[in-house]
Order: sequence, then C-alpha cells, then structure tokens
Amino acid sequence: MGEDCDDANDVSGDGCDNNCTVTGCGNGVQTDGEECDDGNLDEGDGCDTNCTNSACGNGIQAGDEACDDGNADDGDGCDSNCTETACGNGIETDGEACDDGNAIEGDGCDTNCTKTACGNGIVSDGEQCDDGNLDDGDGCSSGCKDEGQGGSGGGGAGGGGAGGFRRRHGRLRRLHRRRRRHWRRRRGRRLRLPRRGRRHHHPVGPCLRALGPLPPPPAQASRPRR
Repeated sequence: MGEDCDDANDVSGDGCDNNCTVTGCGNGVQTDGEECDDGNLDEGDGCDTNCTNSACGNGIQAGDEACDDGNADDGDGCDSNCTETACGNGIETDGEACDDGNAIEGDGCDTNCTKTACGNGIVSDGEQCDDGNLDDGDGCSSGCKDEGQGGSGGGGAGGGGAGGFRRRHGRLRRLHRRRRRHWRRRRGRRLRLPRRGRRHHHPVGPCLRALGPLPPPPAQASRPRR
C-alpha cells in the first residue's frame, strides 16, 4: 500500500521510479528531460510545475512576471523580460525608436518611445510646444516655439492668449519699422511723409511769393501780309 508501482529495482526513469511512483514530472524524482522535480505543484518555489527552474522564459508565469510564453522572442506579445509587449517595458520592438523602461521625459527616450527631440510630440526642456510635426504656421513652429495661434486660452507668460498675442504683434510691428528705416537709409532716400491733417508746404513757396506777381508776356510783332 502507498506504492503506485514497484518494479523491484532502484532505477528511476524506467516507468517506475525508485520511490515507487510512476515516472513523471512532480513525483519528486528528477529524471531525463526534467531540470528539477520537487514533488509539488507550486509555482515560483524554485521548481515549477513543468519541472523547470523558476525563471522568466520557462513557460510558467510566476512571481512578478506579467507573462511567460516560454521563449526569448520580443514583440510577440510577451517580451523576453516577461512583460507584455508595449512602449515603456524596457524592450525596444517594432514601431519604437527607443524604450528605456521609464516614464521620464527629456532623458533621451520619451514616454512615447521616441528619442527626445523637437517634433516628437512631447514637450521637454527648452521647448515651448511640440505638436509632433515640423510645420510652421500651425501654432507651434518647426523650432518648437509658440507662434501665438493657439486660441483664447492661457494668457500667461509665453501662452497663446490675447495678451501674449498682442505683445508678440507689437514686437513684430516694431521690427518691421526698424527694417523699413534700415533699407531706406541703404537706398539713400529716407522718406518723410506729411502727417495727416497738415498742409505740405513746398520749400520754394515763400521765395515765389517774395518776387511778387509775374510780368505779362511780351507782345508778339505782327507779320506783314503778303
């Protein structure tokens, strides 16, 4: 009684092991094809129920493993570190430019698994905005600077509100005026236009008035008729 089998020898792996149990994983006797056999069905105790040592990649999900598909292939749903294939699991797979396994921005690899740079859609140090492209005129310039076209919200410093837009508009007007003055000097003809509401007096006018009225034209001598 208490024996599953008894083949009258002490050889294990011949169908009836030396503990009189049928050869198999979990009978407490390590035989060919088994890495271990602790005689129980507990996972993560050093020897898992498939008689392999508890480890990532043995096909048994145990401990802090999110998955275990029994292979070391990445990008197949369960990566080689026994985490599900996703951005942020520390394994760079298809569609990812990088994956450093954290959620820190500006450390070289951002949270969307793209390298830290202007145009990757993540606002990091030195950037006022980042809309994920390098197009100008869409509110965020190709240098990741706010163009002031972001709508009515956020009127603070550097924001896209009405106050910030007026300040930027005033700076642009002053810049354009300086550029116009510069090019007028370069051409050697600085223009001074009369102000509205004032008569523009020609500088020769006072001199003409001082001469008085003009004399009548001389009479022309009549030609004799033939």
